[in-house]
Amino acid sequence: MQLLIYWNIFADANSDQKCRKLIEKFESAIGMALKDATIERYWKDKALFKVHALSRLDIQSNKDGFFTVMTKAGQLFRTWIIKPPSEEWPWQFGATSQAASGRIPGIDSVFFEAEVANDPRASEIVHAPLASRAPIGPPDAGSTVEQ
Repeated sequence: MQLLIYWNIFADANSDQKCRKLIEKFESAIGMALKDATIERYWKDKALFKVHALSRLDIQSNKDGFFTVMTKAGQLFRTWIIKPPSEEWPWQFGATSQAASGRIPGIDSVFFEAEVANDPRASEIVHAPLASRAPIGPPDAGSTVEQ
């Protein structure tokens, strides 16, 4: 199975080049490449860049995927608000980082959604624009987890 992870990353950088360096540190911390990345100034705060990106992770089970992604997320921030995994198709979960718990200076906050892509219907989601796949903001129902 494969897990698709849709990332929204907010980087505190004064140039596109510095933002890209922060994203390289992000990739190194999670041990995964980011694909199809778009970088733009965040309209609400011009000091931040907003990065949309996708990662793919091979997993053995949903439980394995959840554990692996949250372990990787723990390399970025110590505290997360988690949107629990769904019990219906598509199996998915998400998380939003908590302020002041970051481990990489310059990465202001992160939101992600992850879902299993082993179902033929996943192509409808995979081809949706990243901006529409991962809304910014805390999940509706979540719990705080300290790493």
